[in-house]
Amino acid sequence: MAYSVCDRERKVDGSTTIGRFGGGHTGGEKGMATPRLQTADLREYAGRDWGMPEGLARRGRAGLPVAEKVRIAVGLYEAMRATRPDWPTETVRRADLATHLRVRALLDAAAHVRRH
Repeated sequence: MAYSVCDRERKVDGSTTIGRFGGGHTGGEKGMATPRLQTADLREYAGRDWGMPEGLARRGRAGLPVAEKVRIAVGLYEAMRATRPDWPTETVRRADLATHLRVRALLDAAAHVRRH
């Protein structure tokens, strides 16, 4: 493991410490030290394909029977209502309906288009 300048820390009393685990940052268990993350590791983590899990989930849900999709949607709706009983507001409902009507009109307009 490489260590950076960040591994040297100034203590409250003004002295410094250099430790294998970044100056003794404690982790989950008392007395356990966790290693410092390196800049390159943080950049790699931040640069990962964050959309990939959602894409995989969408492809998985696409193959589900309609009844299962409805069951999932109802479950999500009920969970949201349990968390926020005031949701959806009348404004949100109207905006949602307007979006659905726009999408439906676009689908109807494109119904004659054939893929080659």
